[in-house]
Amino acid sequence: MSRRIIIICGLIILVGYTILGLLLPDSWQQTYSSENFDLRTVNGLPKLDDSYQLDTFSVNEEGVIVESWKLISGEEPSQPFHYRKIFYYSSSFWLWENEFLGEFNDYRIPISDEKEMLLKSFYDSENDSIEYSYNLSYTDFGIEQKRMRDIVSAAQAIELNEYLCGTTLLEPEMLEINYITRTEFESIINHWDHILSE
Repeated sequence: MSRRIIIICGLIILVGYTILGLLLPDSWQQTYSSENFDLRTVNGLPKLDDSYQLDTFSVNEEGVIVESWKLISGEEPSQPFHYRKIFYYSSSFWLWENEFLGEFNDYRIPISDEKEMLLKSFYDSENDSIEYSYNLSYTDFGIEQKRMRDIVSAAQAIELNEYLCGTTLLEPEMLEINYITRTEFESIINHWDHILSE
């Protein structure tokens, strides 16, 4: 009798865990992409609302799921705006292996038709910390204009029988990533027009 009870209890536990192992990871995954995900509210991260659409969904070699959400294309504002959120998490039948791992948030600040400032924040859930950075970048129009100028520079160098090193076509400040504090990050977001005019 006791052996039968042990077998029945074991089967109930096995079936119960199987159901939980199949349903909970999917439920957690939907929570991560929901507008009301608590972690974002607590850490002051931008919400994921109806103005975003899923851009890419992938699983890397470690089995980590990566979701990239972008602002739905339309007229982009001419002020700092959040345009992309990338978050990643593990999803497994083994419940203790399910975990939200972190997220990137990308912002754009238009500087001119050709250049923009890219602000980034990275939330690392393992360390419960957020890292902030910025760098300068070319807009799509700026890339095209730079390409045209580089072609002209190369053509002029050939015509004058001069050597033109390819690295001179790069602008070092466009490659540099600058790490900043949360206060500096918020100052750039809130006072971007004053900062760029200085």
